Amino acid sequence: MWHSVAMLFLLLARLLLILLFVCKKFFFIFQRRKDLNKNRSHYKPR
Repeated sequence: MWHSVAMLFLLLARLLLILLFVCKKFFFIFQRRKDLNKNRSHYKPR
């Protein structure tokens, strides 16, 4: 029983790590896109 619990915990930890990595990646992309939009609005073409 303890073995299965340990395996489940490891799987959960790995899933959480992957989720955190994906969230960080998406946040970085979102932030960069926001900065790009801000720059575009700031420098208006005449």
